[in-house]
Amino acid sequence: MFPLYVILFHVMPFLFGAAYEGTTPEEIKIMKKLARAKKGMKIADLGSGDGRIVREFARSGADAEGYEINPLLVVWSRWLIRREGLQDRAKIYWKSFWDANLGKYDAVVVFQVNFVMPKLRKKLEEECMKGTEVISNHWKIDKWKIIKKQGDIYLYEKR
Repeated sequence: MFPLYVILFHVMPFLFGAAYEGTTPEEIKIMKKLARAKKGMKIADLGSGDGRIVREFARSGADAEGYEINPLLVVWSRWLIRREGLQDRAKIYWKSFWDANLGKYDAVVVFQVNFVMPKLRKKLEEECMKGTEVISNHWKIDKWKIIKKQGDIYLYEKR
């Protein structure tokens, strides 16, 4: 079973452009706290992996959507969403977040690598509404002021 897990979630993703690294439950708890997740919020997870962040925000009543390019992770996360009965508040798109318009979201969650962040900052500046919160796991957004920080989780607000 272990070799299959490694192939599906660590080797195969390289064929689709990104490696999978899951966010810990403690990090997700911090993200929810910083975002003040609540019913009616629209939240995007860029590179949603197995959908754990999307599912957790949906459990808080938020409308959570994830963008994932690895089809295996998309299938897996959609299955988990159905299994947990969260279809009305959680969606996973098999799509690159670079091709998504982020203008409809109240909050955007990211766990990307350092070299992606400058290009992502430009996308966020162009598309997000004023006041959109951006929660970044581990990687800082250059030229943006950190509003709150807990551990390696950073909260920004688009100005």
